[in-house]
Amino acid sequence: MKVKICKSCGGENSPADIECIDCMGDISGIKPVEKIENVEKPEPGIADNSSATIREVKKTPVRDRLVLVSLSTERTGVILPADDGDVLGREHVGKDFFAAFEKVSRRHAKIVFCDGEWTIEDLGSMNGTYINGGELKVGQKYPLKAKNTLALSKSCEFLVEIGEMKI
Repeated sequence: MKVKICKSCGGENSPADIECIDCMGDISGIKPVEKIENVEKPEPGIADNSSATIREVKKTPVRDRLVLVSLSTERTGVILPADDGDVLGREHVGKDFFAAFEKVSRRHAKIVFCDGEWTIEDLGSMNGTYINGGELKVGQKYPLKAKNTLALSKSCEFLVEIGEMKI
């Protein structure tokens, strides 16, 4: 199923919509993308969250939603929602998506929501993590802002979208 993702709020809309149903923003020029079906997040305590895959962010009233939109040639426009504590990589969150990118590590980077902001941390990946072209130091948290470009190993690039979640 295809959807239009609002660039202002991250809301999902019908491909026929020209105005976002959540924020009333103009989405007439947005190209519909394939929606990734929901997969439940394992219960806390399951080691490494290794069975995680692409899924919808849990909706809470206390934080904005973070969504990664693929800019990579092989999978342009694919939406990868992320939640607090998610590890991105070929054996973690997004593993179905990252399978096409051999330079993305099995356990590449971690996304955290803390003190009102989203951050990302490289987990010692072999080919690095980059924000707007600048390489991150391993183990250090960096803020993620809307419209940043995020690259895992330079071969897998995303546009960062952050917006208010609807309850």
